[in-house]
Amino acid sequence: MKKTFITLLCVLSLCAAQAQIAEVKKQVVTVEKFVNNGNLNDSQVERVRNEVVQSLTATGRIIVFDKSQQSAVAKEQERSKNTSADMRDLGEMGQYHADKIVTGAVNACTITKKQREVKDYKTKTSHMETYYEASFTYQINIVDPNTGVNTYSNVFTASAQAETGEQALNKALGAVGVGSKDFVEANFSLAGQIVQVSKANKQNTKAEEVYINLGSDHGIAKDNRLKAYAVIDVAGELSRKEIGELEVKEVASKSRSMCKVKKGGEEILRLMSENARVEVQSYAHHGGFFGL
Repeated sequence: MKKTFITLLCVLSLCAAQAQIAEVKKQVVTVEKFVNNGNLNDSQVERVRNEVVQSLTATGRIIVFDKSQQSAVAKEQERSKNTSADMRDLGEMGQYHADKIVTGAVNACTITKKQREVKDYKTKTSHMETYYEASFTYQINIVDPNTGVNTYSNVFTASAQAETGEQALNKALGAVGVGSKDFVEANFSLAGQIVQVSKANKQNTKAEEVYINLGSDHGIAKDNRLKAYAVIDVAGELSRKEIGELEVKEVASKSRSMCKVKKGGEEILRLMSENARVEVQSYAHHGGFFGL
């Protein structure tokens, strides 16, 4: 009977919460032309920029507006003014509609001729092999368009080895990317809400599984970690208090994911039973590359 009552409360809380749940929208990011600070040619610097654009797009977290395509977008907007087409996507990609702006600079590349010993264990002989290593650094900045202030800045390194210097440089250019989990979560973390407690423990004292309003459309992935927060009133102002931690077990739809409650199940169940708002925000749990 108690279990049925708790389940009913969870269902009622879901219905009540639906009206309070705001639609989660992706951030729009503009990527500016990169500055050439070194000895690479302009097409190589542009390739670095394109690789960054691709790695940002691959996160699934944001809408990336490639600034180099701005003139084409402007022409399409002008052409479509008198049509019934929905201009939301094109309109929000303008420079002044961006939530964040990415700028970058590519520094000098070094190509070094090296040698290494190659052993043949069958014949028990060895010989020296010549190879080339190419390496360069590139800086990525993220700017708040409303204030012009840098909110993030970091220098990345791209390097590769090959039989010739040209091959090594080509491989190094292809090794560019900013898809690490730390980078993504530091700059493009996802924020949403718990919408339903889908499973409680046998004693009905804590939530074990919940659904959140983040799904495939938002770029969330299995094993992503999220913090859970209670929204509280502090002296007339709304504030957040961390109460738990979730791990995505299944991306169920475009706007829903099922999460295992790692911490704070008691408080989450209590708050959801009271129709309280419980917010979630993703964070980097460990290293590696996003989505892998």
